[in-house]
Amino acid sequence: AKHSAEVRNMLITEFDVDEYIRVSKEEGFEMGREEGREEGRKEGREEGREEGAEQKAKDVAREMKANNIAADIIVKCTGLSEEEIQKL
Repeated sequence: AKHSAEVRNMLITEFDVDEYIRVSKEEGFEMGREEGREEGRKEGREEGREEGAEQKAKDVAREMKANNIAADIIVKCTGLSEEEIQKL
């Protein structure tokens, strides 16, 4: 309590509002950037899984087609359309 007025006066006179705002903006920007990166990585992993599953279905369909398995069975097993199977 003895020096509280002095400390309070020091804080008031030495506090740089512009610097505080600049630092706050930088911190917020960096937090937003990291959140964006994480979101992008998550979306990329999901897209990769989807592409991998699609490629696996095409590989299975190609193998089934090579073994003369009926198109309707290939459609049921892979989820691909008959048009997609014909293109393989």
